[in-house]
Parts: sequence; C-alpha cells; structure tokens
Amino acid sequence: MRASTALTLLAALALAVLCILAAAAQDEDGDSPQVQQAPPPEQREQLIEQERERVRSDAPGMRNLLAGLELIEEQERHAADELLRIDGAMAQVGHDIIFTEADSYLTRRAISREELQLSHRVRSLYILSRGGMAQVLLASRDFSNFVLGTRLVNRVVERDLRRLHRNREHVINLARVRQRLQQDRDYLERLKSRAESQRFWVDLERQRRLALIELISSDRALYSRAAGEREQAGFDLAATLERLSDAGTLQPISAPQGRAFASQLGKLPPPAVGSLLRTFGRQVHPQFGTVTFSNGVGIGAEFGAPVRAVYAGVVRYAGSFYGYGRVVILDHGDRFHSVYGHLDAITVSQGDKVLQSEVIGTVGRSGSLVGPQLHFEIRHKGKSIDPLQWLAWGSQEDQ
Repeated sequence: MRASTALTLLAALALAVLCILAAAAQDEDGDSPQVQQAPPPEQREQLIEQERERVRSDAPGMRNLLAGLELIEEQERHAADELLRIDGAMAQVGHDIIFTEADSYLTRRAISREELQLSHRVRSLYILSRGGMAQVLLASRDFSNFVLGTRLVNRVVERDLRRLHRNREHVINLARVRQRLQQDRDYLERLKSRAESQRFWVDLERQRRLALIELISSDRALYSRAAGEREQAGFDLAATLERLSDAGTLQPISAPQGRAFASQLGKLPPPAVGSLLRTFGRQVHPQFGTVTFSNGVGIGAEFGAPVRAVYAGVVRYAGSFYGYGRVVILDHGDRFHSVYGHLDAITVSQGDKVLQSEVIGTVGRSGSLVGPQLHFEIRHKGKSIDPLQWLAWGSQEDQ
C-alpha cells in the first residue's frame, strides 16, 4: 500500500512538473501596447496661426491690454505646470520599470535554476516509476527495512513537491511581474502621448502671448494704451502701500545691526546679475516718440536667474499684481519698500522675514512686453525713487 502511494505521488509529481514547464513557456507571449498618435504637424501649425490671428483681431477691442496679456500668461503657466507634472510622472514610471525589469530578471533566473533541477528529477522519477521504485522496495531484507525504504522514498517525494510548489510560486510571481511591467509600459506610452499633446498646448499659449506682445510693440495706439495702463498700475501700487501703512498692518522692522535702510544709499547690492535695460524716470519711445515715466529700472537677465533681496525685510506681498506680473514687495522699515516685478517663480510667502541677498524668486517675463527682465523699484512712503542712487551697481559681479 505504501509502495503504491509512493508511485502515485511520483507520477503526479512528474506530470505537474511538465505542466508548469509548459505554462512557463506559454507565458512568454504578450500583446504590444497601442500608442495614441499626436495631431499631424500641419494641423497644429494651422491652429496656432488661427489663434495668433484671433489675438491680433481681438486686441484693439480688449478692455485692458495688460490684463489680457496676464490672462494668456496664466494659461501658459498652467499648461507648462501640467506638462511638468506629466514629465515627472514619466520619470517615476520609468524608474518603476527599471526596478520591475530587475525583479523580472531575478525571478526568471530563479525559475531557470528550479527548472534545471526539476528536469533532472523528472528523468529520475520516470525511471523509478517504470518499476525501479518497486524493485527497490521489494528488495528489502525484512519488513522494517521495507518501512524505512518507503519513508525515505516519501521524504524524497515530499522534498520534490516542495521544490515544485516553490517553482510554481516563482512562475505565478513572474506572471504578475510581467503584467505589472506591461501595465507600466502601457502607462508610459500614454504619458508620452499626453506629453506631446501638452507641449502643443504650451506652444499654442506661448504663440498667443507673443502675438499680443508683437502687436502692442508695433502699433502706436496699442502701445500708448499699454503704457497708460502700466502707469496706472504704478499708482495702484502706491495706493496699496499707503493703505497698508495707514491701516497699521505694517509692523515695525528692526534694522539689521542697527543700520536703517536710509543709511544704505549707494550701498545696496543689485537684485539680479544683468544689464541695465531701462532707467528711472522719463522715457521716450525710439519709434513712436511717446513719453512715459518709469517708476523703476529694468534689469535684463537670463530667464530663471535668481532674484535677491537688496536688504533685510519682511515680505508684504507675494503674487500677481496687475501691470507688474508676478511680484514680491519687501518692507524694510521706516516706510521703505523694494519691489521686484516680472518674476517667474516666487520662493517666499507673505509675512516671511528675509535677509539681505536672500533669494526671493527668479527672473521671468510675467507682464513684460520685452521678454525676460526684472523690474525693480524702491519706494518711500509709497513714492518711487531712483533705484540707481541706492544700488552699488559694480557689486553685482560678486553675486
């Protein structure tokens, strides 16, 4: 009876090994992912040109040109942020794929080792099942020897069954790993397609922004309107600072090491490294001959370059301000303020205390009609004063 049981187990073991080897071979196949195609370039170019033309035709009827520009810039920023999020997701999925592929490789190696051992066992089991096992057991000298032999055979069979179970778990795990790997690859392809489409939308908003800027810069009437709007924005900024002062919301600022801001005339480090694009005061347009007044200076710098606080203070405003784009306003005490406009990134929040030369943002083009630049002002009691009198301009090389 014991011999019959052992032979049955051996036969079942051999059959199971063969089935698992066949299943592992079938698991090699997989379906290729379907990749969504991006719109053809000729359609994208046509749509971009249609949007540019629509901006040009709508601009004269805009109630406020600078507000329209900032709306387009905000849409462009949202599109760019979404593209950045997609690129981040692609990087994460790519990272996951690398680790999943490593897991798949290690699992295949484990299966190969188990299959090699099991293939040798299948041959041995086949020989024993053809009568060899029965001969071994029947050749026992006595009953106790027969029982001992049966136990040894059962132990061998049980060990092989455990090995078989372990190999089966490896095969199941490999199937799961491959499924996860295929899902990640499919997801990566979908992300690539979304990224391509999103790049198109970013470019579309950028072209809309450029179309409006080009039109304002080339049309005398529109340029004059935009200049008037910017001048009004300066008045609004002064009124905002005065309201904050009158409301008592500006808390006293302790001057660093007892040095008041008023003592820093000609000593302040420039807020960014770059060239001087625009000076303070009266400006005459070289083409149109129109006269405007600049409340600050324009510093031409690389997009994304750091913008630093010219002096220690407290952040009173950090965000969008009509006519200035994204702006940071610092309070230096005694109703002195420094203003940093046209920023891209803002790295401080309202109420933060900052040190001299601490980075508060990066150079951008928000609200700017001339590309990346930093608009910088110094105001006392809400009134703008010439920043160049306060800056040690040669010290920008030290930043």
